Amino acid sequence: MDGLKHLEKAGAEFLAIACNTVHMYYPRLASAVSVPLLNIVELAVAEIPRSSRRVALLAARPTADSGFFQEAMRAAGQEVVELDWQNTVDSLLSAVRDTTDPEVFAMHWGKLLPRARVADVNAVLVACLDLSAILRFAPVELPLVDAANCLARAAVRKWLVGRSADR
Repeated sequence: MDGLKHLEKAGAEFLAIACNTVHMYYPRLASAVSVPLLNIVELAVAEIPRSSRRVALLAARPTADSGFFQEAMRAAGQEVVELDWQNTVDSLLSAVRDTTDPEVFAMHWGKLLPRARVADVNAVLVACLDLSAILRFAPVELPLVDAANCLARAAVRKWLVGRSADR
């Protein structure tokens, strides 16, 4: 909260937090400042294709265990498919910290995404910035919604709107 308040005092017209897990505290954080705070959860859930009714969450353990993404997806009308893949996700996250080898990333993705396809999942919401960084190594099995990308695009749109209003 102190950091957000500091940015607000410095003149920020809006704020964004590039961390999915921190968004479990979003209501408290947003109410601590008077400028808009972009919500990665709302932005990502809004990007899930309308035709995708069965969605799986791929996130770091604290984010997945908190349930706030799943709650938002259900509120938006999606069926959240709970897959028993968190240990594999944890292994992929460990690999991100240990290597830059694309073959290692592709191998881990190859263990995850086919499981979603077999479970008749229509889309996967990727809610971890470490995973966002290696999405390009994932096989194209089904639509992947990258929460970090959704937040980045929203921040740029908001900045552009503010910039054009200043002219």
